[in-house]
Amino acid sequence: MKKKLWCWLILLIPLVALAPVINQFAYMRDYSTFSDLTATFYSNALQIHHAVFQYHTLPLWSDTILSGFPFAADTQSGLWYLPTWLPNLIPSAASFNLILVFHLILAGSGMTLFLRREGLSDFASLAGGVVFELMPKLWAHFGAGHYTLLIAVCWTPWLLFAQKEYILSGFAWKRILFPGIVFGVIILSNPIWAPFAALLWVAYALVAGVMNRKTLPSKANSRWLLKTVGGGLLQGVVALLISAPVWLPLMEFTQLSSRILMTTSDNMLASLPSLYLVNLFIPNIGGMHEWVVYLGVFTLFLIVLALWENKKGSLTWFWAILIAICLLISLGTNLPLIPYLFRLPFFNLLRVPTRFYFLACMAGSILFAHGFETFISAGKKPATGFKRLWIGISFFIILLSIGMLFVTQKWELQYLWSIVAFTLTLIILLLWDKSRIAPAILGMVVAGLICVDLLGVNFLGLKFRPEQQVYAEGADIAAFLKSQAGVFRVYSPSYSLPEQTAARFGIQQADGINPLMLMSYVDFMESATGIPIRHYSVTMPDFPSNLTATDNAAYTPDAHLLGLLNVRFVLSEFDLSSSDLSLVKNMGSTRIYENKQWLPRAWVQRETTPLGDGILSVPDIATTPNDFKIDATGPGQLVLSEVYYPGWKMYIDGIEQPIKIIDGIFMGADLTGGNLSLDFIFQPSLILIALILAAIAWTGIVVFMVFAGKNG
Repeated sequence: MKKKLWCWLILLIPLVALAPVINQFAYMRDYSTFSDLTATFYSNALQIHHAVFQYHTLPLWSDTILSGFPFAADTQSGLWYLPTWLPNLIPSAASFNLILVFHLILAGSGMTLFLRREGLSDFASLAGGVVFELMPKLWAHFGAGHYTLLIAVCWTPWLLFAQKEYILSGFAWKRILFPGIVFGVIILSNPIWAPFAALLWVAYALVAGVMNRKTLPSKANSRWLLKTVGGGLLQGVVALLISAPVWLPLMEFTQLSSRILMTTSDNMLASLPSLYLVNLFIPNIGGMHEWVVYLGVFTLFLIVLALWENKKGSLTWFWAILIAICLLISLGTNLPLIPYLFRLPFFNLLRVPTRFYFLACMAGSILFAHGFETFISAGKKPATGFKRLWIGISFFIILLSIGMLFVTQKWELQYLWSIVAFTLTLIILLLWDKSRIAPAILGMVVAGLICVDLLGVNFLGLKFRPEQQVYAEGADIAAFLKSQAGVFRVYSPSYSLPEQTAARFGIQQADGINPLMLMSYVDFMESATGIPIRHYSVTMPDFPSNLTATDNAAYTPDAHLLGLLNVRFVLSEFDLSSSDLSLVKNMGSTRIYENKQWLPRAWVQRETTPLGDGILSVPDIATTPNDFKIDATGPGQLVLSEVYYPGWKMYIDGIEQPIKIIDGIFMGADLTGGNLSLDFIFQPSLILIALILAAIAWTGIVVFMVFAGKNG
């Protein structure tokens, strides 16, 4: 027992490897200086931290970016998945990294348990778990800051494990809920990954059910399909109920969002170029995270061995087909038929075809474990055909890498890496063939080389930046803005103020980054920014060439429309030619303009005059999370410069009144005479319904487990 426990400690490799940089933020080495972790998730954590500790409430509405949006419906908010509350309570690089490390270890543990249920030895199962948690694809997205996506992917091996347990139990009712619980947790962590996980789950449940039905009791064997489908439906209901706080508000948000602009070409974003298939063998060190396909040379060596041996009943063919399908889908627009696939129902909800490659990494880890099992088997020697095949592959890649070194005339590390790695596999193959080293010892050597291979590529592809360095980006600009009196927003056509810095200083922005934006706001901002809406974009404004400093230099914003949004300052990396924008300061390459048509957050005007004209008074306003309290004097029309969204309620002198939607975007009210107290509160009923559904589901699960335990 102690020996097994010590063996399991090998899954702590991510923690040991990242311990020296646990207090730093990870970025991709060469591809980008931007990270979703710092820009979005760190900013969200700061907002939650502020709301909880200062106002003792949950922020259901966010006023940090995009002039306000429904935070509770945002898939990236981190409100409803329990582990993300560590960085919410303690926003820091260490908190985020610890959560990510925990989930990488969780992924390795789930894969190990699944492989044990597949009948592999402890050694091979642990090796498969380590390979999956060290997969370069996962670590590349770690560098890109895809925080919740990575968390959801790491839960997926547990979905396979739970389904395998259900099948091996003979579809016993005691095991029926576990796949649904895991799938519900995946949705809670990131619903964007849920369709990918669902496809894998359904395919595996059907195939494994067929393969295992002959080993089941006759009664269970005759009803396996009914129990698989029926159990799957129940599991799906359980998953939907416990994840209701995420998907129920999300459905409403999506219907009102700019996703209606999404075309097939938008779904095909970051399709894998065909030439990048060579990076299965040669690591693309520091390249774009979406195009990372390297599985590891030693991993590939044992995957080929598993395919060559093709053990009966091991589902080797299923995992091989899965890898092939995922690779083909990842090519996206570079393969003629794939765009048509993404036009089909269900598939048209998916975006970025290379995300399918996470499933290929999972299948590759499973095949590797099967190959490793063969490799460490006593008395087993490599087949002649396998030796010839691998020697041929190795010499081809080695010669290709040498040729690329001569062509580029640079000692590029990726080619040197592949030359050394493939040479070492040939040495391992020779030692195995000659039986010079005991299989167990040789297996440990290969396991060590695999860790060096994968960890080396992972760390060479990342760079780690100290917290203070990240916090310093745009800090001088934020400090200047913070020193200005009044409540106002800022806008930048050139991303001159990073979101994490703005969040740290409490600066509210009219621009921002989010996969979901209200279509009403997108339409308004097209006129306000002067930048045409070309297609679906996750940024406001759009940067079609990803050149934030220059992409929008040809467009001049409309000062009046920005003023209606309470935008007082415009930050730009290029000159803006507008008489209503006055240059007040240059800070480095950034110009800071003051908007002469800036309006307060709320005002009372004549109803008959154009919006923003004929202002009668500026009321006092007190802002807390989810709430605007306004003391106004009528008669007149009150305008609150906040984006309207279903769930906002208005009370005048304590009595609920309908909100007046002004120009299709702002909230307001018609005031009678005298002094009035108005309270705009964000109270979305869908959140309450979703939480009730989740509470009922979790209560039912606990009762079920207690009852199942007593009758076990």
